[in-house]
Amino acid sequence: MKKSFSRKASFFVCLLLLLSLFVSLVPPLAYAEEAGTQSDAEGNAPVAGISNVMGEYLEPNEESVEDPDAGKLELVMEGESRAAIVVTTTATELEKQAAQELQSYLKRISGTELSIVTNASAVTGTKIFVGSAAPDPDLDQIRQGGTDPDSFRLSVSGESIQLVGLSGRGVLFAAYELLEQIGIRWFAPGEIGTEIPSMQTIRVKEQNTIQHPGMTTRVVGGMEYLFAQTKMDFVDKFEGTPWLQHNRGNNTIRLSQHGLLCKITVKERPDLFVQVNGKPTSQFDVTKPEVLTCVVNEALKYLEQNPNAKYINMGPNDGDDFGTSDWDAVDYDPLMGSNSITDRYVKFFNMVLEQIEPQYPDVGIAFLAYVRYMRAPVREIPNPKLLPVIAPISVERIHSMENDMSWERTYLKGLISDWKKLGVDVSFYTYMYNLADPGMPFSMINRTVEEIKHFRKEGMNQLVFEALPSWAYQGPSLYLMSKLNWNPELDVQETLTDYFSKYYGPAAEPMWNHFRKLEDTFIHADHYTGAVFDFSKILTAEVMAALEDTLVEAEGKAPANSGYAERIRMVRVAFDFGKAFTNMRNAYLKFDFVKAKQYYDEAKALLTVASFHSPVIIHPFAGGYLDLFWKYQIEQAYERVTKGNKIIAELPDEWLAMFIPGGNGEKLGLWKPGVGTQSWMKLKTYSDTWSNQGLRYYKGEVWYRTAVNVADKYKDKPIKLWFGDIDEKPRVWVNGKEIQPKSKGIAMVMPWEYDVTSVIKFGQPNDIVVSINNQYLDELGTGGIVGPAILWTTASEPDGEPGTSIDKSILTANVTSIPAGAEFKVNYGLSDVSRAVYAQDINFDYDPNVMELVSARPLIEGVAIVETVKEPAGKLRLIVASQGPEYAVTGNAQVIEVTFRAKNILQTASGVISITSVSLGDAQGNEFQTALSSVTVEVTAGSTGGNHPDINQDGKVSIGDLSFVAAHYGKDSSSPNWEQVKKADINGDGKIDILDLAAVAKKIVE
Repeated sequence: MKKSFSRKASFFVCLLLLLSLFVSLVPPLAYAEEAGTQSDAEGNAPVAGISNVMGEYLEPNEESVEDPDAGKLELVMEGESRAAIVVTTTATELEKQAAQELQSYLKRISGTELSIVTNASAVTGTKIFVGSAAPDPDLDQIRQGGTDPDSFRLSVSGESIQLVGLSGRGVLFAAYELLEQIGIRWFAPGEIGTEIPSMQTIRVKEQNTIQHPGMTTRVVGGMEYLFAQTKMDFVDKFEGTPWLQHNRGNNTIRLSQHGLLCKITVKERPDLFVQVNGKPTSQFDVTKPEVLTCVVNEALKYLEQNPNAKYINMGPNDGDDFGTSDWDAVDYDPLMGSNSITDRYVKFFNMVLEQIEPQYPDVGIAFLAYVRYMRAPVREIPNPKLLPVIAPISVERIHSMENDMSWERTYLKGLISDWKKLGVDVSFYTYMYNLADPGMPFSMINRTVEEIKHFRKEGMNQLVFEALPSWAYQGPSLYLMSKLNWNPELDVQETLTDYFSKYYGPAAEPMWNHFRKLEDTFIHADHYTGAVFDFSKILTAEVMAALEDTLVEAEGKAPANSGYAERIRMVRVAFDFGKAFTNMRNAYLKFDFVKAKQYYDEAKALLTVASFHSPVIIHPFAGGYLDLFWKYQIEQAYERVTKGNKIIAELPDEWLAMFIPGGNGEKLGLWKPGVGTQSWMKLKTYSDTWSNQGLRYYKGEVWYRTAVNVADKYKDKPIKLWFGDIDEKPRVWVNGKEIQPKSKGIAMVMPWEYDVTSVIKFGQPNDIVVSINNQYLDELGTGGIVGPAILWTTASEPDGEPGTSIDKSILTANVTSIPAGAEFKVNYGLSDVSRAVYAQDINFDYDPNVMELVSARPLIEGVAIVETVKEPAGKLRLIVASQGPEYAVTGNAQVIEVTFRAKNILQTASGVISITSVSLGDAQGNEFQTALSSVTVEVTAGSTGGNHPDINQDGKVSIGDLSFVAAHYGKDSSSPNWEQVKKADINGDGKIDILDLAAVAKKIVE
């Protein structure tokens, strides 16, 4: 990553717009029915406009007593086939897919395989006719309710089932409806996310079910395949594609795009592009007649190739380099802090439509309405065939637009209304995730339900959803979104109950309460800063404790190694990431940079687990925000307090501040020492954002001032001033002298550093003044100094009296929770060493019932482990020596890395690694001791692959478990009852053989 760059829009916004472009290669949605009803959460404060759709958990209704006279067709009876699937010899690919999926899933349910045939007359019993094989499709019945090609009819009558639709997808969706009636659910991608009932008899009731999609398009951008900010392999890159299809999505239609179709480049004709400061930008100057001609010609070419297109997709390029134009109306955009340019583009789009209308009178233009062109025009009247797709990337993301607490989110309702008053249809681009969030616990159930309900009320039937699916915490929201896309009238409470009861089984109620608590916390959160800056104020210690309690309860109710347990484990991984990230942030803001690095490493390890899982627990692109926005701060901070480096002064959280909206505070002399400060306000930096201090929409110059003392003992030391986070570009004065940066930063990404050795005054206050011009939208509600700042000095070897003790030893683990069988690392280090250390005798204790020692290695060049004693189990002694004076250990240092492996335990347990004694030696042969330390690691029960050998789950591995394996010896994944016996496949290789018998026998004798 470059440390500096030229920009016309913020780095952060450009990144997110690039992401939007990437995933929006799939677009809209539409519906035509009423949204589900809401139920108030018990105990909520009676605040108008705020309720929680998740009420008390209610067990699902018992199936009604069957009418013995009701018609039922048998597909399978006591494990024997009573039906066949009929296709034509010319079946389409989607018809073949429907037949094959019916055959596959019915076999997995019952163990019985139905035949796929092309000769219906040869079939005895029930005939399942697929698509064109149907003898009586009667498609007119479907068309009476609408002509959407995804519509279908499922007819069950006499001895036949007919699956027909107005397109191949309609036929496929009819098959999925049949499977869902039987009990199949596709809650999340892959095997883990698919709920398949087990039954020996399958019957289907007589019916004539006709369904039309509530939304004419059901596009979810970002769902079809996984991607990351760095190159990586995935367990299943395309896991989202079948999930979206099974839930009746349709990613074949696009609405809006970046770019105006014209292929002229800025190199060829710079005069056709907007000029800013005498230089062309990336945006076409739409006031130029030649630009209009070029765009119209390209639009006509597109329509010639796509004569059935309803819309031409076009819009400005990414960025904010639009300059100004006479076509702009005067309309200030409070979110962007600049003038709206919507009128300019509406005028241009109107002109394009005017020229193509003679040949294509029904074609419109769909364009993204966001950033500086999201507001409705105030001067131009849009052509009725314009479709603005409102994409609120600059609006807070955690509340619903029906939540009256959020003035900014409810502002969107006004935007929709303003556009509609001008006589155009309106589309909406919904972000189904919290932007710039690396994977914190966050759920969108209420937002999804309430906003789709609002869109329906407004008659908006063309919507776009963008997702970065993180299935642990977003699973219920994404599933509910897909169901509401198809049927906006569904019963939300019933759908959620079905989800939790089937997905989490015996742990349904505590998992419901887990998500209910999370939803309730966010809908009542009076915080609005973007990314995760406010999450520590929302997910407080009390909230996290409540979430932990419900998760622990759920873990206790789910049978070990069951599908339910694995689904809960996904939430556990994501929740633990949230804890690690929160701990990292809290330690960082408390200047405990060593702990912050420890928690950062833990969070990184959890992201690896989350990404290399199917379905992905945390989307790898989202997880990449951890490094993008936090890596440089955390690692640089750690480097400034380790290897002998030391903080001289922590700069305060609260500074004096003055705001100059128009700038030029330098001319006022605000940088000078001794200026009066009575009129300056107090402003917090790292503990609170501008948004939380009433400055959410401020754009302009801010001046900070503080003073710190530097002790005389540092007179001969190099002294550096380090700022962890600044939004945006600073200028710094120390004692009246402007200092140029030694290391330039990037807003919200890279720290800034200054060498102030020559200007520091010792034993007296030093004036530090910082001027920052907050000009762009880098993140919602941030600005100025947003992270810790320190004065620090580099390592040295201070004098000391013999016998002076070292402050303490330090143990840090790279994780605090680890799956059974996995390796983890614990670092041993020293803190505040008062003299050079040349030799160390370190004794460790660890719990041998929970973990085993793997290895130990030095972390410092020139420091060696010269002797290792590993016996008895649970003890470790290391003799460490420096190889010469240049490798002596001083200051703060990480010395040794010890690797352990978590044992395959039957129940989750915690193990302690502790230092029982440390003797250190200096250059004169003096010996001294350190304070001791310890670290605790939780090992979660289960095996790293296959199934646990405690098959009968009686808490021990014994002859009963071995007998179960022996009874099913020789069976494999193709066996009819594999779902019931696969727990005997101990090594997870898809068959039960001698290796599984040996694995259980080994555990019995251990």
